[in-house]
Amino acid sequence: MKQIPDKSIDLVLTDPPYGVNYVGGQNEREREKLANDKVANVYKEILPEIKRVLKDDGSAYIFYANGKENDVFPYLDFYKYQVLIWNKLNKGFGDIASRYHHTYEPFIYICKGTPTNWYGDTNDIDVWITKGGYKNNFHPTQKPLDIIYKMVKNSSKEGDTILDPFLGSGTTAVACKHLHRNFIGIEINQKYCDIAEQRLRQEVLF
Repeated sequence: MKQIPDKSIDLVLTDPPYGVNYVGGQNEREREKLANDKVANVYKEILPEIKRVLKDDGSAYIFYANGKENDVFPYLDFYKYQVLIWNKLNKGFGDIASRYHHTYEPFIYICKGTPTNWYGDTNDIDVWITKGGYKNNFHPTQKPLDIIYKMVKNSSKEGDTILDPFLGSGTTAVACKHLHRNFIGIEINQKYCDIAEQRLRQEVLF
């Protein structure tokens, strides 16, 4: 990411390691341990880089874990941010120490400056609901394509450049392909690079 020029990215979408040493739930793929998920606080390192590479009118969407707000908010050196909610409509089992199972995940919408590019509805709301549930077919913490699709449509236009510095199984890249955006994806695990490449060869969006 440090090789990406300053102010060259229109939108950042990413789901970094939460630092919770995730071990999931209901099948062999979900029980897989994630690479580098023991890192204490990746947001401290990544947020300044996101600000650097974003254009002055750029924005970002970044997922984080419930209870990890202190890893994120102290490093939000941006013009504005909003906390949004992804309502998953089902309970999660990733954090086995939780007394109350989570039915949602928070993420932040960040504006680097003002004005910030916006192409979505003017009456959109801060709680997003997955259409028809979702499945982790490719990655234990995979995000639904329709959620990423909405982020790309709301905050970029055709021909813009989107960055995902934690690409995982390539959901951001798939959304960008079908919405005619350029993308840069960074992923440390070769297995998921291969899965992302395979997904990008397919033509079916959902």
